[in-house]
Amino acid sequence: MDREEGTRAYLTLSSPESREEYDKTLNYEFLLLDTTKIPEEFESFYNVQKLSEGEETREFYSRFLEFKKDLENTLKNLRITVLFFLSAFSLLTIFALLMALAQKNGFLSSGVELFYRKWGMLCSTGILFSGYTIFRKILNSKKNKIGQNRNH
Repeated sequence: MDREEGTRAYLTLSSPESREEYDKTLNYEFLLLDTTKIPEEFESFYNVQKLSEGEETREFYSRFLEFKKDLENTLKNLRITVLFFLSAFSLLTIFALLMALAQKNGFLSSGVELFYRKWGMLCSTGILFSGYTIFRKILNSKKNKIGQNRNH
């Protein structure tokens, strides 16, 4: 709508006489819908929708809660795993620093020093892997218990 049409519409609708003339030109019979009867298809669709809406809402909400719990458990497991690795690497770093300090000050015998140089990294990796395996078994057993409790 341009400015001229807007001005003309305002002048027509704001004046009671010109508004009355304008209203006489409108065909209200064509615009009004038959409000006395609602089609049967609409009524039956509404009834079906009304009956099934409660079940669908409950089903959707229960699935959402299940998804939310799974997501919370996954994030909790991820957080615990990250903390495990951080603590394990921290302990291994502290152990390596203590071994280096003991070696520098001469507290280690030559046999222990040779063993540490040859096998230290492999033993550290083995300890870390064993700890992680035990850690995952504990987490999986807790996850299975939670899953069994949810199913009952």
